[in-house]
Amino acid sequence: MERRIERVYCNLNSMVFLNDDEYNRVLKIIDTVHAFVKGFSGVDSIKDPHWFELNPNLYFFHSCYSLEFEPDMKDWTEDDFEVAQHLPFSYMPKSLEEVEKRERYIEYLHCYSKERNFKRDKYDTSQYSHEDPESIMLMHEIAYTLRLVFIDAFPELCNDES
Repeated sequence: MERRIERVYCNLNSMVFLNDDEYNRVLKIIDTVHAFVKGFSGVDSIKDPHWFELNPNLYFFHSCYSLEFEPDMKDWTEDDFEVAQHLPFSYMPKSLEEVEKRERYIEYLHCYSKERNFKRDKYDTSQYSHEDPESIMLMHEIAYTLRLVFIDAFPELCNDES
């Protein structure tokens, strides 16, 4: 993967037609993707807060939700959420509403996946069941967010004419 990222940097540097502003916008995007790829910790590797501004659904994939205490978050008090903000995670939900919103979102993804026969349902027993469906869903969310990042960085390239 590192060689592929190096090729992306090389390709960027070969684009002599880019002005400094365009070059820096693309470089920032590539740097964020590179840090994510090297991070090996899912969405927690995304350090650019702008990605979360563009797609708040990314918050639902933070590692704090994959721990053993996650199901118990529904029983947490306001004080528990306050204390959790000081734990060594890049993100922790701030309220019960966030936890419930995530639960509805993940449930929706599983229903959508099953409806479309994407083989990403948590109850799937087919040949794809060895893959963690939420990891697959995260990759789709990140791909979508990357698209939003490019659109946001280069609004002049978007065609508003319909």
